Amino acid sequence: MKIKELKRKKLEEALPLVWEVFQEYEAVNYPEDGKQLFYQAIHDENYLDTLRAYGAYDENKELVGIMASREEGRHIALFFVDGEHHGEGIGSRLWDALLHDNHEQRITVHSSLYAMKIYEKLGFRQTGEQVEEAGMQYIPMEYVRTINPNCPCKKAGCAHHGVCRECRKHHCLSKRQRPVACERE
Repeated sequence: MKIKELKRKKLEEALPLVWEVFQEYEAVNYPEDGKQLFYQAIHDENYLDTLRAYGAYDENKELVGIMASREEGRHIALFFVDGEHHGEGIGSRLWDALLHDNHEQRITVHSSLYAMKIYEKLGFRQTGEQVEEAGMQYIPMEYVRTINPNCPCKKAGCAHHGVCRECRKHHCLSKRQRPVACERE
């Protein structure tokens, strides 16, 4: 599995996957006007310009997942993984890529009913009741980075310093599966 940042052309090429997964897993809870509003949003040139997106590619170089943020990384705008690849950790890998390049302390999302449990696994917490706007239904959620002010890691220059989960993933999962500096004896 390879995770890459998607430039605009690749993001546009990912829209059929977004629409297909949306229809299969989320649209079942949407009235027709909500489905149309979502379709229009993901095909709006101005909206697409606001996104920073990451794609997950399988061994055949086929796109199998996408995650995109807007508002300079403060809000998750799109998160879709092909149904044949659910449960393979693709969402976690996309999330880790987004976090790696994003240093916001708070990240919000308007989660679909279907994705709520997935976001909870990533560390999001519900911040309000279910909302319906113009036929689109969502649950407001938020991820808050927990900064450890007493971080024992000696690599203070690390972009993930003080955020133990991210630091651990960044250092341990890259290259050699070694413990992070503060966990070595």
